[in-house]
Amino acid sequence: MSNLAELIQPNRAAVIIIDMQNDYVHRDGATLRYFREKKDGRNIGPAEGPSVAEQMVPCLIRFIEAARQARVPLIWVRTINDNNTVSPTAMAQGKKFVWVDDSWGTAFYEGLAPQPGEAIVTKHRHSAFFGTDLDIILGRLRIQTVILTGVSTPYCVEGTGRDAFARDYHVITVADCTASKVMAEHEDSLARLGRVFGQVATSEQIMKVWRE
Repeated sequence: MSNLAELIQPNRAAVIIIDMQNDYVHRDGATLRYFREKKDGRNIGPAEGPSVAEQMVPCLIRFIEAARQARVPLIWVRTINDNNTVSPTAMAQGKKFVWVDDSWGTAFYEGLAPQPGEAIVTKHRHSAFFGTDLDIILGRLRIQTVILTGVSTPYCVEGTGRDAFARDYHVITVADCTASKVMAEHEDSLARLGRVFGQVATSEQIMKVWRE
């Protein structure tokens, strides 16, 4: 296994923040409402309390600030669809989407916002590489390691990790800065990402390297 400290040096690594938007994170977001209404047997959690993703936000904010202090590039990924980009197959399955005219749903969750100069990538499918300029941005920055954060671990985070691995990037998934609606799915995904597609580390393990 490659040495974590070597892989996450600021001159070779970038932090990718995936889909930390109201519709995917906030307890009143369209995604959580959809899964509560669907009632497919998964324990999504009550509507009156903070979602799992909301509970993860303070840790992610600390991690983002540590990356900025260490001069590690941040790349913000968001999902926004219109009638020309939305998946008709997924729509036929009844899936819900973040629409371009939903200013609250598409907005980044409170406390999370790109600073001037930080790249923003807009995607329309699970993977942040599919049909986007993410690979071009990483190449321009000469990035060799992607550090994955955000939601949802078994879908958009893992999808991005798989595609990064296929493009020969080193993949580090931050265990406590990623989240899913269901804890078991989050843990299963981390196991796959760590076993097959890269490494899994905690935010503190990574920040400790940056501080030193």
